Amino acid sequence: MTFVEGEYESIFIETNISNNKTVIGEIYRVPNSNLQKPLERYDEILSRLKNTVIIATDQNMDLLNIESHKHTAELLNNIFASSLIPTINTPTRITHSTTTLIDNIYVKFNDFHTTVKSVILMTDISNHLPAVCFISYNKPYSRTNQKPLTFEKRDINDNTINLINNNYSTY
Repeated sequence: MTFVEGEYESIFIETNISNNKTVIGEIYRVPNSNLQKPLERYDEILSRLKNTVIIATDQNMDLLNIESHKHTAELLNNIFASSLIPTINTPTRITHSTTTLIDNIYVKFNDFHTTVKSVILMTDISNHLPAVCFISYNKPYSRTNQKPLTFEKRDINDNTINLINNNYSTY
């Protein structure tokens, strides 16, 4: 956990979901606060996360501006370098004059049999739209307890083609 009054807050727990150790965390950067220090804190936190990870954020850095804002581009590069994937790709804060993508849920799974679905809820309960992430831990495909695959086929040769033609010509 990191807490810097008026600048940065984070909290993490480790849990065991479906026999997978999972770190779940939340990171908040206060708007209009220092940008470089939170990036250093992100790096420090991300370097320690080795298991399956789910991080919800209100980073107050607009991912729609990665081309024009170097700190946001650096944040996203660090996220990707830590094998995290953003699950939200549309604006999460919408006003009469602006749309920004400043909230996200980042995930990293060591198991490739995981399904992630994210949505943004359209509501006016806050000036940020709630982002929700659904995660399913699927069992890996195993053929040990299943019947063998069988394939049906038809022989295609001159004789079968003639039979097909004859059957169609009678209609």
